[in-house]
Amino acid sequence: MRPTRAVATLRLLAAASLLVLPLSTGGAGEPPTEQAPGGGEAFVRLRDHRLFPIRVPRAGQSAEQRARGATRALAAALEARGPTQVRVEEAGDVATLFSGAVPVLQLGPEDAAAAGDAGLHVHAAAAAATIERALRAEQRRETAQSIVLNISLAVFVGLLAFLAIRKLGDLEGGVERWLNGRPQGAAALRIGNVELASEHTVRGGLHLLLRFGKRLLQILIAYSWLLLVLNLFAATRGAGTRINEMMLEPLGRLLARMVGAIPQLLAVAVLGVLVYVLLRSVQLFFGSVARGETHLAWVPAELARPTSTLLQAVLLIVTLVVLGPVITSDESGPLQAVSRAVLIAVGIACAPLFAAVIAGLPVVYGRSLRVGEVADLAGQVGVVKEIDLLSVVLEDAEGRPVRIPHLVSLFKPMRVLGPTPLVTVEVSIAASEDQARVQALLAQAAGSHASGARVALRSLDSRGALYRVTSGYDDAGLRLLSALKDAGIELATLGEAGASR
Repeated sequence: MRPTRAVATLRLLAAASLLVLPLSTGGAGEPPTEQAPGGGEAFVRLRDHRLFPIRVPRAGQSAEQRARGATRALAAALEARGPTQVRVEEAGDVATLFSGAVPVLQLGPEDAAAAGDAGLHVHAAAAAATIERALRAEQRRETAQSIVLNISLAVFVGLLAFLAIRKLGDLEGGVERWLNGRPQGAAALRIGNVELASEHTVRGGLHLLLRFGKRLLQILIAYSWLLLVLNLFAATRGAGTRINEMMLEPLGRLLARMVGAIPQLLAVAVLGVLVYVLLRSVQLFFGSVARGETHLAWVPAELARPTSTLLQAVLLIVTLVVLGPVITSDESGPLQAVSRAVLIAVGIACAPLFAAVIAGLPVVYGRSLRVGEVADLAGQVGVVKEIDLLSVVLEDAEGRPVRIPHLVSLFKPMRVLGPTPLVTVEVSIAASEDQARVQALLAQAAGSHASGARVALRSLDSRGALYRVTSGYDDAGLRLLSALKDAGIELATLGEAGASR
């Protein structure tokens, strides 16, 4: 169902409930006591319903006064919401009608005679039965009225909650559009000259905060409406109380523990900021070393980034393991438990990663492989473009980067083919030639496969075939032309032979 149809449905339910209210409500005030057509008679009433007439005066009260007093007593008994059972207590020639603890009316033999009943006991029992039936009917009517009112209130508040949830979504979308429409973007977070968070990070954090805040408020609105609906009805009021206790008691205990741990939380927050500034400074410093802006005698430029990653990891682990007891003054405190859990989880989840780092340390710091050299790693030959703690990046004959993890060197040999870069030459051969023979001649002229020589057929059509030959010889082009000429191979239309190192 689309949102507009849902809103229309809720509005229709609210209107229907409000239309039912006048039909289910009765007069709350005490109606005037009507006299019966007999002249001196008056009816005992319950709200707007006539129960039975009082025909004779008694104990100095007229029939109208007695009926009015009984009407007021019944209204009080109904407001007390006690039991609906009406009992009769007889003492001599007086029978008193009670609704719960409220005395309603006193009857005498003259009332039974005026009503034509056989005796006072029969007349009092009939009056009590009439009053009891009226009280039960009125209580049922009030219960139905209360249910209708509660349903109307639940529908109306549900409509308001639904509209509020939709407006929160619209508000979040408007704020995001405003942020995206700012030409200068979000400002970076800085402390002095140290950039703690870039503009992109700040913008992403604001978007995340908006979405999380919107969802949280929507959940709170829906939860509040649910509790209201459950507490409106007697049958579900207990469930609402249990749900509220189940949700709020753990939250209250958590908040109490957080309030008690405010000093430690502040210390951890300050430590976290300092560690982040330190890690960021290490990253920026070794980044300048890698770019050649800063020169260090003990760290070459090509080792700056791996050294930065290794140093940041060491600083983070030392902070968690060593400085935790200093901050919390408790070696078995929650921070230490968290640090141990983090280290165990990281150790289990990142075992292959750590193995790759350990396998790569001899390659990186042993300088057995250098950037710019030609190497054969796991059967992949190419020029070494980058070496980090996890992998080696080669550039193959097609000019595409190939990342090979250091773990591969534990199972497959690594051959360093030397500093000579590979040369790539494109050769066009006439379509009339035997292409299998041509490919074999080109592979032989390019050199050995171990040196990185490759022959790849790039295209084949009616005009001829185009081969890309990769070789470790500096004069690869001359070698290929000489081999083809000696074999009598006819070349197609010659383009510019390009070589890339």
